[in-house]
Amino acid sequence: MAKIIIDTDIGDDIDDALAIAFAVMRPELEVEAITTVYGPTDLRLEIVSKLLHVLGRDDIPIAAGAGRSLGEVEAHIQKRFEGHVPNQHAFVKPEDDLRPATKDDAIDLIIETVDKFAGDIVLATIGAETNIALALQRDPEFARKVKAISIMGGAPFQNKIEWNIRCDPDAAAVVFRSEARKFVASWETSCRVVMAPPYIDKLRPVKTPIAQALVELIDLWMPKRGHKVGPVIYDICPILWAYDPGFFTVEPRRILVETKGELTRGYTVPLQGEPNCELCTDLKHQDILGLFMDTVSAQ
Repeated sequence: MAKIIIDTDIGDDIDDALAIAFAVMRPELEVEAITTVYGPTDLRLEIVSKLLHVLGRDDIPIAAGAGRSLGEVEAHIQKRFEGHVPNQHAFVKPEDDLRPATKDDAIDLIIETVDKFAGDIVLATIGAETNIALALQRDPEFARKVKAISIMGGAPFQNKIEWNIRCDPDAAAVVFRSEARKFVASWETSCRVVMAPPYIDKLRPVKTPIAQALVELIDLWMPKRGHKVGPVIYDICPILWAYDPGFFTVEPRRILVETKGELTRGYTVPLQGEPNCELCTDLKHQDILGLFMDTVSAQ
């Protein structure tokens, strides 16, 4: 059984909630902790707490992490640090008896969990890399203790700054430069895992508590979906890779994060030289979507 920590910015895009439910429900995975990152991490943690309760997994340790980036970010992102309420926070009701965080500091929880399972745990990062960068800075041995850091982030083959990297380029630069083994599910490939409306319609009649919770979360997100026809489940990729890399085609590549360019800050740049990650170049998107639907639709 593969052990993972999930570090998430749940609550804005819907893929985090879908990926977390998938991870907790898969028998091949043991989720050892879930931490939140970026902006209102306390509100994000409330969503995690409610979702885990629905899943019957109040035993999984949880903690809120860094809300602010390591360095400067763009003005429209900075505003998200100030009074932002995630669109899916309405999933949490006033009458819900939410359990408190396991620890006050997510970085401490991450480090302690990695120490407990040194060499045998994957960090699945499905938000900004701030918490992981802080863990790397706080513990000089951290990179050697993790089995791998499995990242959803970057767009190295497009003239594009991907969202998770954009939220904290400095933290992402620390993580990409670390000596830890890294799997990278970039935007270019993970964007193909699309839960189109017919899949949502298949989930609606399923009367399990988790299926109904996911439908509620999707409906809260839909008015904020922008151009997407339905949930794009980017975040399932780093979680699935943790126990079955066979769904992915990878190439050893050297990818670093630009932090200084006025117009290119946050770019994930492919470079010549010694590879520092396993970059996903293709995936079995229909198989992944089928596995996801089978998992969350199970009666």
